[in-house]
Amino acid sequence: MGETSDPVTMAQTLEHMALFFARSRKWKAHRVIVYAASNFFLKAGEGAFQEGQTKHIELKEMDPTVLDKVLTYIYKHDYEAEAESAITLHPEVYKLADFLDMQPLKQLVRKKFADTLKEDWEVGAFTKALRAVYTSTPPTDRGLRDIAQSHLGLHQKTLREHKGFMELIEANFADGRFVVDVLDAWTQCKGAKAASKASSAAGVAKKAKATKVKKVNGSQS
Repeated sequence: MGETSDPVTMAQTLEHMALFFARSRKWKAHRVIVYAASNFFLKAGEGAFQEGQTKHIELKEMDPTVLDKVLTYIYKHDYEAEAESAITLHPEVYKLADFLDMQPLKQLVRKKFADTLKEDWEVGAFTKALRAVYTSTPPTDRGLRDIAQSHLGLHQKTLREHKGFMELIEANFADGRFVVDVLDAWTQCKGAKAASKASSAAGVAKKAKATKVKKVNGSQS
């Protein structure tokens, strides 16, 4: 994706390049590499419509920062996110990867998102992440939603006390699908705790019974 100032070299290079535009930014990338990574780019670049004729692919509504991460991934098979923005950036990269039909990138984003939540969970940032996840992914795509839902159960008490999180519930966020996921997570968490208590109680009872039997046997000998 580098630039060159030599007109002859540039003209020769551009035969194998595609230009990408997002708002005020522009990128130059090798068509063979980009087209192999994305069916969307392949169809746009080789199609009969404007992008196929000019080799200019415009993504006017895309966030340039997010597109830059996607293009970086295409060349390096990875991308980096600043710690303070990672939790909300990953869902946006996931959304664009879905649009561009880049399944390997979606898989990488799921791992990065899960790792971020595991290593640096904070209720305010998590609430922002929930907004990003439920507005950037369709209800049928559970890739990030399942990861987020697992943390709804793990941090139930803290979330109940957080104003921003409760506002999402009160606003019937994501057409009510968010509330359904919250209730499912909290119900499963409650069931798991009940099962754990029952198991613990059974273990105590079993131990007490064994102790009693041992005492009886000892008194008989």
